[in-house]
Amino acid sequence: MEEKILDPLQCSFCDVVMEEDQAFCVSCGFPEKGTKQEQSKFHADRILNMRKSSEARGGITSARNILFIIAALKMISGVVFFFLLDEDSEVLITQTILAVIYVVLGYWSQQKPLVALILGLLVYITIIVLGAILDPTTIFSGVIIRVLVIVYLAKGIHAALHLKQGIR
Repeated sequence: MEEKILDPLQCSFCDVVMEEDQAFCVSCGFPEKGTKQEQSKFHADRILNMRKSSEARGGITSARNILFIIAALKMISGVVFFFLLDEDSEVLITQTILAVIYVVLGYWSQQKPLVALILGLLVYITIIVLGAILDPTTIFSGVIIRVLVIVYLAKGIHAALHLKQGIR
């Protein structure tokens, strides 16, 4: 008696070899033995998740750009205060250190966006609070810009959370 060798069942979406008794691909989740409606839902969900992922990446990019903008403004303000307004060198050093921190966080947000953006927001808020403690008259100066920076960083954190959770 001859044994009949069956071709292995492959997922029609990702080409992974499947067992005969598997209804869903263990690799991608495609309902190989499901109804046309289940297969269509799989494709629709996949497209929706790709779109959400793209939007989340855009939010992270915006927040990263804010970190770089803050760094540039810190550097510029340090130079202006030092050279044009004859402030002490401590102002230039402090602003330069903050600029470097924001640049590092901006680049780090490419690998670890959630952690980098949370730290960027915490540093930003800490600087605002310290400034208000040292000089209470600065509480309301530039409040609209401060709120916008916080909103962009918060949106970036929200987007990074969505990416980390795999967007559901």
